[in-house]
Amino acid sequence: MSTSENTGEDVPFDLSKAAAAATEELLPSKSKERYEKQFQIFEDWRRLKNVTSLTEDVFLAYFAEKSSSYKASSLWSTYSMLKAVLLLKENLDISKFCKVTAYLKRKSTGYQPKKSKCLSRDQIDKFLLEAPDKEFLLMKVALIFGVSGARRCDELSRMLVDDIEDQNNVLIVHIPDSKTKKPRRFVVVDERNLATYRRYLELRPPSTPHKRLFLNYKKGKCTVQPVGLHSFVFTVLVREIQFSCA
Repeated sequence: MSTSENTGEDVPFDLSKAAAAATEELLPSKSKERYEKQFQIFEDWRRLKNVTSLTEDVFLAYFAEKSSSYKASSLWSTYSMLKAVLLLKENLDISKFCKVTAYLKRKSTGYQPKKSKCLSRDQIDKFLLEAPDKEFLLMKVALIFGVSGARRCDELSRMLVDDIEDQNNVLIVHIPDSKTKKPRRFVVVDERNLATYRRYLELRPPSTPHKRLFLNYKKGKCTVQPVGLHSFVFTVLVREIQFSCA
């Protein structure tokens, strides 16, 4: 269904197909599934409520219902994703619905988001120096690359052994796929950090059938199984580091 009139009747089929393909690429590639999921949730809600229109009051009712279980930040996130998908699929710009944005702003009044957990430089240094390798070597290497290169969790999980050049007194680390889509690199020069990385690399099983750098690590040994993204969630790193430094 669409709120816009069909203005493409005279457009050749191949051009219409190309335009449709280009339109699909307008959603963020890494989070497209989340956007589509939010749109599907909204569509399911419309069917449940027997709603066929896409008016301002419909969206106001939808967000009012969601506000009973969503935090203010989640409401805004849902709104942002729906806005993007509806603009593509229905040619509808819900940012023009002033009552909806006013309602969301009102729900945000007094909302205090949780403060992000942070690590001090002293905590990081203490962890790298004192935490036992047998339990924390994987996290040490992840922290070295995460701090030195300001790498995100998904970038850490995708790192390959080929991304790192060991030139004796320095590690040159290449980042082929960053958020800006532009390759970049950084270096690691601290001798202690170089030694930590090399200790971890020496534990890599010769039979590893892939190039992923980070492997599951337990009791001083690596398996061939690559580490999943969840292990690099920052809150997990913080918790383990704070525990080891207690």
